[in-house]
Amino acid sequence: NDIISIGIVNLDDLNDAAQILMEPSKEDIQELGRQLTINRCTVVGHNLQFDLRFLIHHSGWKWPRFTPHDTMIMAHLAGEEKLSLKHLTTYHTNRPGSRMGGTVEDPLYLAEDVKSTGELFDHYYPMTNAYIYQHLRKLVPVMASVNLRGVYVDRRVIAESHKHAEDQVEELLGRMYQHAKIPAGATEINWNSTQQVAAVLLNSGI
Repeated sequence: NDIISIGIVNLDDLNDAAQILMEPSKEDIQELGRQLTINRCTVVGHNLQFDLRFLIHHSGWKWPRFTPHDTMIMAHLAGEEKLSLKHLTTYHTNRPGSRMGGTVEDPLYLAEDVKSTGELFDHYYPMTNAYIYQHLRKLVPVMASVNLRGVYVDRRVIAESHKHAEDQVEELLGRMYQHAKIPAGATEINWNSTQQVAAVLLNSGI
């Protein structure tokens, strides 16, 4: 999918007009990432791993590796049931949120979203020092990359682990049969059957 537009707002003054970049090129996206890095900007977004996938892909994998703040993660940790930006904006700010008209192609729609994200960040700011949040936010760029290129799997290691697990199960089953007092009439036990296991335990005096 193409990136239709990118919106940015200054967190220090949310009353400033949002900067909207329409139909950004690969070079535009690379330069944006470079400027954010040079100026040591705090990057804040809502469900940023979704947006980062596109920025990484359309920059030719030259998007810098930020550890951003994510208001959706904050809302989740705060116990919010609904995590959509529009809902949270309506509930926690004076901005229109779900009452905002327009479509995603409308620059005003995007401008409203980035300003809403800024206000939500202010609302949830006390959470930024929470231990679990600090770890979850580090995963945002990781998950964006994983969603793009997947995860390397060493099939040899998995096969070895599987064989080891099977051997352990076989050994444990043998020990269980050795110690279990099998009820009269039963020839074998299905250890996945709650009824049969309960009968063995009762018969063994447990």
